[in-house]
Amino acid sequence: MKNSWKKIEEWIMLNHPTMIETLNNPASRYDLEELESSLGQELPNDFKEFYSVHNGQTRTHLNLFDGDWLLTSAEILEKWKTSNSVLAA
Repeated sequence: MKNSWKKIEEWIMLNHPTMIETLNNPASRYDLEELESSLGQELPNDFKEFYSVHNGQTRTHLNLFDGDWLLTSAEILEKWKTSNSVLAA
């Protein structure tokens, strides 16, 4: 996964270098364990490896994925909780 991130980062540096500054530091083991605990299941190893490089992206006008931000682990949990509360209603 680190090689995949390296390719993504290289592309960003060539095509939109200011976007690199929007990528957050790695997710901590605590961040990922909290997400797993809240979801009630283990996260796939690829997911954990992906987030161990960058824990999401700062929200700016620079979107990494086709107009969408890369969510942090906390934002993923927030959206999951919101979706579940809507489904429960």
